[in-house]
Amino acid sequence: MNTTSSTPTCSRFYAISTFKLLVMYICTLGFYEVYWFYKQWEMIKQQEKSSVIPILRSIFGILFSYPLFRRIQLAQEANEQSVPLASMFWCVILILLNATMVLAGPLRFLTFCSILPLLVAQAAANQVNHTNFPEMPKNDKFNQIEIVIVIFGIFVWLTSFA
Repeated sequence: MNTTSSTPTCSRFYAISTFKLLVMYICTLGFYEVYWFYKQWEMIKQQEKSSVIPILRSIFGILFSYPLFRRIQLAQEANEQSVPLASMFWCVILILLNATMVLAGPLRFLTFCSILPLLVAQAAANQVNHTNFPEMPKNDKFNQIEIVIVIFGIFVWLTSFA
């Protein structure tokens, strides 16, 4: 089945500012990546009325990163946005950066660079959202639960270097 054939011309993706995505990713030690994939696939399921299972696509996010990135790219192309997401390139980068977790020592921290493809994809998704749904909230403020997570994450990071 071609996963991109049902992409509507007026797409809507999970909205979150790239700054907030970065902070949540760092403060959750990268676990926010799973949540981010879940929210993206949940939006796609609702929009396309498809049978995708967001929780599985988030747990195996790397395997489903290309179909997600491709949907964002196609939505940008449908909107005739100037520089669409290079979905295959960023998917390969995501896989390679996640693969660095098997490296020894400080090189293992390269895994945290896997946020870069997500930031690029989210910026592209935000661009699509802004074009198609200018009234859509930007999700750039931290709610109370997120503030607690950030504080806890800062504490974990500080104690890990002490």
